[in-house]
Amino acid sequence: MDVVYNHTGEGGNADGTKQNAQLSGLRGFDNIDFYALSGSDPASYFDTTGCGNNVNVATAAGRRLVLDSLSYWASQMGADGFRFDLAAELGRDAAPSYGFNPGAQLLRDIASFAGASNLDVVAEPWDIGAYGVGQFPGGWGEWNGKFRDATRRFFNGDLGGAGGLTYADVFYGDFGDYSDQGGPAKSVNFIVAHDGFTLADLVSYGAKTNASRSWPFGPSDGGSDGNDSSDSGQDQTLRRQRFRSLLTWQMFSRGVPMIVAGDEFARTQNGNNNPYNVDAPGTWNNYGMIATDSPHLTATGVSGEAYHNNFGTDAHADGKNALFQFARQLIGVRRAARALRQSDYAMAISFARNDGSGGFDSHSDRAVRIQLDGSSVGDTDYLLYVNNWSGTVTFTPPAPDAGKRWVRIIDTAAWAESHDNVWSDAEAATISGTYDVHAWSIVVLKAL
Repeated sequence: MDVVYNHTGEGGNADGTKQNAQLSGLRGFDNIDFYALSGSDPASYFDTTGCGNNVNVATAAGRRLVLDSLSYWASQMGADGFRFDLAAELGRDAAPSYGFNPGAQLLRDIASFAGASNLDVVAEPWDIGAYGVGQFPGGWGEWNGKFRDATRRFFNGDLGGAGGLTYADVFYGDFGDYSDQGGPAKSVNFIVAHDGFTLADLVSYGAKTNASRSWPFGPSDGGSDGNDSSDSGQDQTLRRQRFRSLLTWQMFSRGVPMIVAGDEFARTQNGNNNPYNVDAPGTWNNYGMIATDSPHLTATGVSGEAYHNNFGTDAHADGKNALFQFARQLIGVRRAARALRQSDYAMAISFARNDGSGGFDSHSDRAVRIQLDGSSVGDTDYLLYVNNWSGTVTFTPPAPDAGKRWVRIIDTAAWAESHDNVWSDAEAATISGTYDVHAWSIVVLKAL
């Protein structure tokens, strides 16, 4: 359950003059105890939420409000976990600094409550003024914004990374942030979220289209201008391919993957990356997209703007959405593979250049061979060939363990779309030598 305890709904001083402060929330009960005030003026509010009325969790009243609410939703309504919006605000100290404190009382109290109640608690570990990735106390999971940003940039050909981490660092499970903070299971690896582009739009638009959209896709204001997105050269086939590659990277990375409902069948918002105010088919899941080879030609069900046909028609003419079939089977691969669900760093993950030679550098190599030593944890080994160059790259495999052979279970390139880009163990082809990996695609081999 998504919860917002960082601010209430009044919106600060509505007209900016302090003469029109609404009393619809907690202000009329106890303004001083419930809100973080700015300076000595009880009508001025500290703001790191964008709303102008941060809840003051440094007070006993503020902390009790949050904990009582969580207890109600868990014990009375059956919620089994919570995602905390702008959770850094829940770790802010008292006035006058209101500084972010990873050891703040409320953050520790929530972790204790969750542990005692068998609940999952996940932080959006930032607000407007603090970035707390890797800093929340034990018992918390965290949306890993560094994984999102480094991944997006790598799959655009940018090796700059994010927060000091490269694509190899985040695939490995962000060891620097989580090795002493609960392990990689604490890292919630996401590429998109409910805020921002859908996954389909991430590979279809180079910039947001919010203001230019008409109902039922907008218009909307706000939204990030820095999306690390691409229109993929207006190439529908390449968009579908890059979509598959991003999902594959996410499902094989160490950590806990999070996908947004609807992304599995390529839901589009027509480039609107902030449609919070649009309660219409443009932001709803249209499950009619599953039973078609052309998901974005599905009718919205209302008059007005249609879905942009960003993805065209897939090459598997079976009346089914090939992207959905791929996503479903990819999730099944992860569910069945112990190697992909490790909660610590004991299983080795090694990185090499495409030909296996030494000197791999994630600051310069856009083609990388990644081996997961699944046999060390009672599973089998996996090998990823990742090519984020603009041309074909030839990869050379390491020798498999004695008695094993490498078989191809995934190739995200367009040529394999007629087979939904994935093969079961029983039908997987043996790959005994080098393998040509198409531009902007990923191949996954499995040791059998």
